[in-house]
Amino acid sequence: VKPRQGVSAWLLADYDRNRKYRFLIATGDGQLLNYREEGQVTPGWTFKPTGTPIAHLAHLRVGSKDYLYAGQADQHVRLLCRTGSDRATIPVQVPGEGAFRLGGSIAESTVLYIGADGWVEERTFGNNEPVGMTRRTQGTRVTVEDADRDGKPEIEVWDAAGNRTRWDHRNEPLEPYE
Repeated sequence: VKPRQGVSAWLLADYDRNRKYRFLIATGDGQLLNYREEGQVTPGWTFKPTGTPIAHLAHLRVGSKDYLYAGQADQHVRLLCRTGSDRATIPVQVPGEGAFRLGGSIAESTVLYIGADGWVEERTFGNNEPVGMTRRTQGTRVTVEDADRDGKPEIEVWDAAGNRTRWDHRNEPLEPYE
């Protein structure tokens, strides 16, 4: 698959962890294509582009619902369902790549990102309220993962020199990496 408008973002999704992969490809003209593992267009895909390219894609599962996070180049975020239609409207604007802390609902879940001034921002999807890590540290990149496998994801923040700091689920700093 080689879109004429180029690729602005892509995602390999396995919604049910059953190895039935979906290849989502965002193009420079704002389209979002969805292919099955065999390279065939996924039937039932109903995505309607806004004309703004998608810069970041992620698959989120909150409870029993799937959300395809589509962060657009104009900072708006679309949350889509598996068919490509809009699942939820949210007020959050994200200027780059996001990392996620998932709550009991999509409204309670948060997105973390680096703001234009270099500070880490964390906002709720539901009402765009600043919470958690907002303005606690600066960096160039932020991720969320359970690095120590204790069931509670840590936040990692990288600076311009490539150094990283870790924060626990309560937003407290952890011992530095060696």
